[in-house]
Amino acid sequence: MVDRAAFDRYLELSELLGDFEPPPMGPYDDERVETATQTCWGCPDAYEGRLVDGREFYFRYRYGHVTLRVSHGEDDERVASRSLGDSLQGVFESSEQRDRVFSQLLNEIDRSV
Repeated sequence: MVDRAAFDRYLELSELLGDFEPPPMGPYDDERVETATQTCWGCPDAYEGRLVDGREFYFRYRYGHVTLRVSHGEDDERVASRSLGDSLQGVFESSEQRDRVFSQLLNEIDRSV
């Protein structure tokens, strides 16, 4: 069920931001990340970027679930995910937590190749 008040607040914020261009994220604590930009703030926290080997990624935390998708060629994508917190969570507690979970999920993906 959608929380109507929360949805209305989201719409108001979207109108205020307009064409806001999110700043690039600071360096991840992982040398495999070349670029990363936060594309959504809170429920979900979402990031897009490129790894130094050229692969692109999408990293998202929503409903207590973190997912990392990494491209491995035009028609090949690898996915790793895990639960984190309860089903209402969607904001990383810190950049350290974000970086740690990202690195763990990327390690899972790289081992699966």
